[in-house]
Amino acid sequence: MGRASKGGLPVSRMTSETARALAERVHGAALDRYGSPLLQHIARVAAAVPVEATVVAWLHEGLEYAGLTVDELRRAGASEAEIGALKLLSRDLKGDDAAYVAHITRIARAPGHSGRLARIVKRVDLVDRATHKATGREAPATPPYAQALEILREEPGADRGAGAARAQLDELNRRRNNRNTLRMSRKMPAASGIASSRPARRKRLKSTTV
Repeated sequence: MGRASKGGLPVSRMTSETARALAERVHGAALDRYGSPLLQHIARVAAAVPVEATVVAWLHEGLEYAGLTVDELRRAGASEAEIGALKLLSRDLKGDDAAYVAHITRIARAPGHSGRLARIVKRVDLVDRATHKATGREAPATPPYAQALEILREEPGADRGAGAARAQLDELNRRRNNRNTLRMSRKMPAASGIASSRPARRKRLKSTTV
């Protein structure tokens, strides 16, 4: 169990290095359900959260994907708050959108340090998933990430960082839309230029044959 800090919050005996090594051991080269390396996603989330949440970030897929147990986490030095956060972050991957929204709502309303750690990690997790989501006809449907971020921002238990996470996702979507618009605009002048040059060329050819 973790010891208490000066502020009264539990401090983990597990270092981020230990959490990373544990994540690498249990996940290995595993792919997520979208076909992407799971550890790459986990590493991006761990790099983006504050220090207090790095242990939870490294292990946030452990219960869900790798079957880590609470006893294993305790033996590795995770605090009870961290274990509580990891439980909150775990869900049934076979659930539908309604089940996913209910899962996010539980995280948003969860009290105490466990709830706060879970929200910190989940916001970053959602933004990363939305940014790196699989595309193409064969890609599986993704959960409603934007709605999830909205829930984390609006629920009474939510923290201030939720608004920033939603703003980040909105900015990513805006940039993606701008890139698409730019690609379309580059194609349109070229097409009109070709079309407009053809009559002139036919006119020149006609004048030379007369």
